[in-house]
Amino acid sequence: MKPLRFVLTALIAALIFGVGALPVFGQSDEALLRFVHVVPGASSIDVYVNGQLAIRELRYGSASGYIGVSAGDNTIAATQTGVTTPLWQQTVGSAPGTATTLIASSTQTLRFTAYNDDLNPLPFGKTRLTAIHAVEGAGAVDVVLGDGRVVIPSLGYNQPFGTFDIEANTYSFGVVPAGGTLDNPIIPATTFALNTNTSYIIVVYGTANQPSFLTLSAPTRAEVAGGFVRIGHGIPEAPAVDVFVNDTLVAPALAFGQITDYLAIPIGTYSVAIRLPGADSDLLSGTLGVTRDSYTSAFALTTGDTPTLDVFPDPTANISATVSALTLINRLTSGTASVSVDDVVLISSVPSGGIGTASLQSGVAALTIAADTGTTTAETTLDLPGGIYGGVHYTVLVAGDAPQIVAFAPASIAQTVASAPGSGAAPTIVSVPTDAPAVAVMPTQAEGMQVIIVTATPTPDSGAQPQVIVVTATPTPPVIVAPTLAPTPGIVARVVLNPGANLQLRQYPSSQALSLGLAPSN
Repeated sequence: MKPLRFVLTALIAALIFGVGALPVFGQSDEALLRFVHVVPGASSIDVYVNGQLAIRELRYGSASGYIGVSAGDNTIAATQTGVTTPLWQQTVGSAPGTATTLIASSTQTLRFTAYNDDLNPLPFGKTRLTAIHAVEGAGAVDVVLGDGRVVIPSLGYNQPFGTFDIEANTYSFGVVPAGGTLDNPIIPATTFALNTNTSYIIVVYGTANQPSFLTLSAPTRAEVAGGFVRIGHGIPEAPAVDVFVNDTLVAPALAFGQITDYLAIPIGTYSVAIRLPGADSDLLSGTLGVTRDSYTSAFALTTGDTPTLDVFPDPTANISATVSALTLINRLTSGTASVSVDDVVLISSVPSGGIGTASLQSGVAALTIAADTGTTTAETTLDLPGGIYGGVHYTVLVAGDAPQIVAFAPASIAQTVASAPGSGAAPTIVSVPTDAPAVAVMPTQAEGMQVIIVTATPTPDSGAQPQVIVVTATPTPPVIVAPTLAPTPGIVARVVLNPGANLQLRQYPSSQALSLGLAPSN
C-alpha cells in the first residue's frame, strides 16, 4: 500500500466567509454579532464578549460566524491570540432580533465599526448585496459593473450604504476610485455567484497599495414556517452547475467543493434540477421534502462512477452551544474513510457510498480525515482556526479515484459566546490601560433613492442572453443612534419606537415587495 500525505485545499467559494451561518434566535432578547479582522499588518486576534472568550484566533482577512449574545450593551475586547491584555475594548449596543457585523480595519484607532445587517426575508429567487469600504486612508470608491456602470457611488471609508435586492445569478463587479474606470481598478472586475435568499457584503480592505476583498454571506430569515436546506457540489472534476428549485435559480455557478448557506424554505415538496450554466436540460434531478424546523442537505455526488443527487437529513438534533455535529460523506470509487480527533477515532471505516456522523465537543483539537482505497491512503488535518467551535455543523467529503478530501464551509446553527474553543477556561480580561473609543455610529449616506439597471452576467459560451433587472438602492439605517443631520429638502419624518422594538420598512402593498431597511430601537 502506498501512503500519501495530502495537504487540504479549502475548496469553498473564493474569499467568502460566514458561508452556512444560520442566524437562530433562541430567545426574544437575543442578538447576533460577527467579527471581521482586516487591520493591516496585525496578527490574529481573540475576541472576548463581556469577559468571556467568544472568538479564538481570528486571522487577518477573515470573518467569524454569527454568535448569539444578549441584546443590549455588550463589552467587546480584542487581544492578540493567546494574550489577555486588550488591544482595545468598547461597548456595542444591539437591539433584540438584530444582526450586526463588527469590522476592525484601522491601524490608527483600534476599534470595531458596527454595521447593521439586513437579514429580513427575501422572495424566493432573490438575493441581497451591499459593500463596505474598509481601506483606511483611501479615498471614496465606486462599485461598478463589469461594463463600467456605477452601482454604488462614492462609498467612503467605514461608511455604510444601502442594499440591493436582485435576482440570484452571477454578476461581474469591480471597485474603482470614485469617478474612475476599470482601466485603473482597485479591485478588477470579478464574477460573483449570488445565491437565493442570501445577504452578501463585499468588504474591500487592506491598504491603498495592496487592496483586497472578501465576501461575507448569511441566509436571510424565513417569512413563513419551514425548514432549512443547503445545496453542495461534490463531484470531482465536474464543471460548475446551476441549481434550480421548482424551476427557480437558487445557486448559480456552484463549483466542486462549494455549498450554499442553509436556506429558509417553506414547508412542502420541491423539484430540484442541476444544469450546466445557461442550459435547459437537466444533468440531475430529484425531489426535496421540507418539514418544519428540519435541516436537510442536497448534494450532487457520485456513487461509483454514476452522478447522483443525494438528499439526506442533517444530524443537528444534538447541536448545542458547546456541542457540534460532524458529517463524513464517502464517495470514493472504492475504499473507506475515517475521522479522528487528536488521534482518537471518532468515525471509523465508512464504506464507499456511505455517510458517517458524530458529535464533537468544542475545544482546541485537531480533526484528521483519512481515506484508504486499498492501494493508496490519504490523510489530512483540517485547518480549523482556533479549534472546534460548539453550535456548528462540520461537513467533510472524501471522493474520487485518487482520494480528494474536501472540507465544506461550516454552518453555524447554535453558536454563542460559550461556543469558542477553550471558552470555559477563559481568563478574566484586565483593565484597558487607556480609554478606548466606543463603537462608531456612522451616518447613512445622504443619497436619494437610486434606480440602477443591473445585468446578470451569463456564463461564457452558454448561449444565454443577459438578463436585465431593475434594482433599487436603499439607505441603510445606522446601527445604534442616528446622528442629527442638517435639514434637507423634501418630506422628513421621525418615528419613535418603543424600547426593544424594530421597524421594518418595505414597499407597499405587494407581498413580494423589496425591503427598504430596518429602523432599530432607539
